[in-house]
Amino acid sequence: MNQKGKDNASNAEGAPVLLSRDLFCASRTVFIEHDGQRYLLRLTKENKLILTK
Repeated sequence: MNQKGKDNASNAEGAPVLLSRDLFCASRTVFIEHDGQRYLLRLTKENKLILTK
């Protein structure tokens, strides 16, 4: 359970919830492929997320 006591498995619409710590592991960047395009998801020094093509 997360800090608010809710299950992280899905949100109200039933969509899966992924924790950023699980996506990034020991890195600050991950690539996401969608429809033949590669995107970069980056974690900034301010702990913000930036998605670029």
